[in-house]
Amino acid sequence: MSTKSYDAALDYMPGEAKKPSLYARFKEYMSALNAGLEAWREYERLRTSGVEHSVAASKAFEKHYE
Repeated sequence: MSTKSYDAALDYMPGEAKKPSLYARFKEYMSALNAGLEAWREYERLRTSGVEHSVAASKAFEKHYE
């Protein structure tokens, strides 16, 4: 399948999507920040209990980012 024109190549693009509100974007940002901090705390807890770096990192990521 080949594209003959630039406009044909953009046919798959969706129409104007409604941009989420500032509050919704801020809430999503804070949620992601919280998840990252939880993963970091889990990693630090595992490291202080003697778990090797690579194992602790993969366990923390596995738990918080499925």
